[in-house]
Amino acid sequence: MLAAYLNIKISAEELPRKIGFRDTLARCREQNIISEADARDLQKLAELRNPLSHHRHMDDPANLSRRVIDERIAGEEHLRRDATFAISMAVRLLALPVFRVGD
Repeated sequence: MLAAYLNIKISAEELPRKIGFRDTLARCREQNIISEADARDLQKLAELRNPLSHHRHMDDPANLSRRVIDERIAGEEHLRRDATFAISMAVRLLALPVFRVGD
């Protein structure tokens, strides 16, 4: 969503054909599309997503099973917290002035 907005807001020639997430966040910060807190939390969200989407060994601190063992909190609770955070980020982004409909 952020990269698509950048593509609309600035000339397409200025964006690479495939833009990385960190680059997207940096460009959105430069354009004042998102706040520093938004960028930080979106990066945190990516760090939560990646171990669920891409295999991590059990000794990786981001591995869900490792988090369960290290923090002594049930896997379901970790997933509930992660999902709640992800949903709150989606709401925060959609509430930004650039994404509001009907203003």
